[in-house]
Amino acid sequence: PWKYPTYTYQPIQNKNSNSKRKLLSGFTFNIDPIGCKDIDDVFTIEKMNNMEWKITITISDVSSYVEDGDPIDIMASLIGQTLYDSNGKVIRPMLPEEYSEKKCSLCPEKESYGLSLEFIWNGKEISNKKIFESIVITNRSYNYDEFMEEKSEYRDILRDIGCYLGGDEMDDSHKWVEQMMIYYNKEMGKILKERNMGILRRHSEPNREKLERYRGVVSEWMNLAYSSAEYCLGDEKETGHYGLETDHYAHCTSPIRRY
Repeated sequence: PWKYPTYTYQPIQNKNSNSKRKLLSGFTFNIDPIGCKDIDDVFTIEKMNNMEWKITITISDVSSYVEDGDPIDIMASLIGQTLYDSNGKVIRPMLPEEYSEKKCSLCPEKESYGLSLEFIWNGKEISNKKIFESIVITNRSYNYDEFMEEKSEYRDILRDIGCYLGGDEMDDSHKWVEQMMIYYNKEMGKILKERNMGILRRHSEPNREKLERYRGVVSEWMNLAYSSAEYCLGDEKETGHYGLETDHYAHCTSPIRRY
């Protein structure tokens, strides 16, 4: 099912009321590869005082634009994920371009619906976490190299939070974004686990016998002691993710690209 059938695109009337969504304030931006149009996630940074910043990670709320069980949803479920070539160019989008690059994309200069994780950053730790449905307007798009060269406090704040979350000094914007996405997935996974619902991503411990056997032979062979991560239901007993050291991890930060 790698080609959508011919259809007439009809703008979808959002099923959720604007009245219950919070319009984000502050500076909102995305960091993606050059040419990216299917923007899944953005960051919003707002200065509260000299000591604190309000940080918000927002993921596109695709379910607000694609009704469960309608033809677009069914086709997306059959395709499963957007396919890219080795250079990162889209070969086959999971959703039609009217959705993936326009309606659902958190691209600049338009109001978009999102699911947001908000917290307060005081330069040392994270506090006051909140999750809510939001309306977001992206102010600027960066590619990774542009953001590395950015001379602003926004770059420094994202770097500091990324290093805090990763527990190590990192001077790479890819890693800062990665840590923010892992954090979002952990927090969303926690909610799903508490409510015994949804789909989580789990990863079992390595085979200790194989790990020790290969350790002194060829280091790359040690990977053979690990199993691949897999999806599971939120109400299952074992949902831990060994590799990310968490009991609850959702795989939800690329909803435009991954069903």
